[in-house]
Amino acid sequence: TDTLLEQACGQPFSTAAFKQHLQQRYLSR
Repeated sequence: TDTLLEQACGQPFSTAAFKQHLQQRYLSR
């Protein structure tokens, strides 16, 4: 399970947050 999915389930979906998470995951790679 991804933290992003967990947050999306617990919080209202936010495109900005989604993009930020994707960027962070890319950098963490």
